[in-house]
Amino acid sequence: MKFTKEEISLCKQVAENYRKKIKRGDWIIDDKGEVCLIENIDKDNTMMAGYGKNIRYFSLDYSEIIPLWTISDCLEFLREKFQKLRVCSDGKFETEYWLKDGCHYEYGETPLEACLKAVLAVLGEKTTG
Repeated sequence: MKFTKEEISLCKQVAENYRKKIKRGDWIIDDKGEVCLIENIDKDNTMMAGYGKNIRYFSLDYSEIIPLWTISDCLEFLREKFQKLRVCSDGKFETEYWLKDGCHYEYGETPLEACLKAVLAVLGEKTTG
């Protein structure tokens, strides 16, 4: 899976406010700043991660690892909070969601970007509202 620079930046911003649990099959930015896929997590929290042809093992430390969200992750997070949620495309991608003060929209160059912006907005609402 490829992530744009903007998507990675948004994932880093989300991680400053909320850390989703990392599981097998998730994409992360490891402690070296590289995008990789979690292949396995052992009972002692040792992860096996791969990128390209390289596979390496390292200890799970949430302070050094940034989870990269997918559209599914965003939708799952947002659906827990809203009954009405819509992601659509009309030239640009759009996520529509409702907060206390009404309907909101977030736009992005990719569907994931629009969804991540909605997650950030909801996290901001939670911390400030």
